[in-house]
Amino acid sequence: MTSIAIVALRAQPLKPGDLVRLAELLNAEGLPSGDLREPDVRLFAFRDGDAVVGFAGLEVYGKDALLRSVVVDPERRRAGLGRASFP
Repeated sequence: MTSIAIVALRAQPLKPGDLVRLAELLNAEGLPSGDLREPDVRLFAFRDGDAVVGFAGLEVYGKDALLRSVVVDPERRRAGLGRASFP
């Protein structure tokens, strides 16, 4: 049986350098990354302590938003992050 550790993630706007890592992860998964700097795109890094474990974004259209590609760092996959809680 696989052990899964539940962590408390923090979703935060990107910090300097995060955009490059996000584009790398998206490209590695065959997901679009060419429009990350568009004005209606809101990007977030998910952190466990100081470590970035994944990214997601919203594309805002007035009162509505489209969930953008969600990507988890390959080294952190299958660790229960999908079940993580937010403080």
